[in-house]
Amino acid sequence: MDDYNKKKRVAAILRKTKRQLTKPRNQIKKGVYLNAMANKMDNKKTWPEREFEEILKELNIEDETQKILRGKIFDYYIPSANMICEVDGDYWHGNPEKYEVLNEIQKRATKNDKWKDTIAKGMGYGIFRVWESELKDNRKEVIKRIKNEILI
Repeated sequence: MDDYNKKKRVAAILRKTKRQLTKPRNQIKKGVYLNAMANKMDNKKTWPEREFEEILKELNIEDETQKILRGKIFDYYIPSANMICEVDGDYWHGNPEKYEVLNEIQKRATKNDKWKDTIAKGMGYGIFRVWESELKDNRKEVIKRIKNEILI
């Protein structure tokens, strides 16, 4: 093997080694970032999230907030039911009862919501979704759904 090919091969090995060494750091950075985002979201809950949390307290349901699974942050986790709960804002998540045509933000959120459902179900979790308008307009029905689907 001539000197040129040796240098080329050594350079390729060094690049590969560097990629392998930096990979865990990237994963650690991603985990740190997700935890920071989850903490931020936990400290700045939306009205629907605060309302849903109030219902859980009324029903004496223990929960974990901002559960991280496979790189996604979920609103609530109910350990006793192995259930992931997502509280969706009507506008941001494009409630089909309110919006016939979705804008790009709503389309992206809807796609993300479907992916999150797939992750949760694939990992063996149940999924419970509630719309902001349900909490505003039909709180008693939400409580009834929680009792039927979570407190079984």
